[in-house]
Amino acid sequence: MIGVNNLSRDYTVDSTYRGLVKIVDKLTKECPTTKLYIQSGLPVNSTFTNYPKHRTRGEEIKLYNSMIEKMCNEKGITFINLYPLFKCKDSDELDPKYTKDGLHLSGEAYLIWRDAIKKYVK
Repeated sequence: MIGVNNLSRDYTVDSTYRGLVKIVDKLTKECPTTKLYIQSGLPVNSTFTNYPKHRTRGEEIKLYNSMIEKMCNEKGITFINLYPLFKCKDSDELDPKYTKDGLHLSGEAYLIWRDAIKKYVK
């Protein structure tokens, strides 16, 4: 869940990804017995006006997620793809029924998220 704010504020996919890799590398080096779970970035809905500097950036978020998933596969890290659970059926935007401001999730959405990660939490 690192990077969506960066991407929606026009940081590049590559720079955002490199930042995540640095964090992952530091964690795996300093905490080698810790099992990591990395979740995909979520869609954003720019039709809301609460965050005028944020953009939907659906294609970039999907590319970023695919890069994260590839890295996770290479490093033996569990990747949890939440993106499809929250996007509109006909676009790459965050479904309005799951947000009040286009960026942050609603209570209903958090229940969906909880259910999606429940099997990973002990």
